[in-house]
Amino acid sequence: MDEIARLYPCFLFKKEVDKIISYETVRKNTKLASFVKEEKKEEEKKEE
Repeated sequence: MDEIARLYPCFLFKKEVDKIISYETVRKNTKLASFVKEEKKEEEKKEE
């Protein structure tokens, strides 16, 4: 029981960190995706 009590805060912290990391990754990917879309729109305009 003592072991778990000692490790639990680390576990919680890791979960929070993972959440933050995945959130940042999603945000970057979303930005990247919208950037790519904009690039494609620009290319289509040039072709017309």
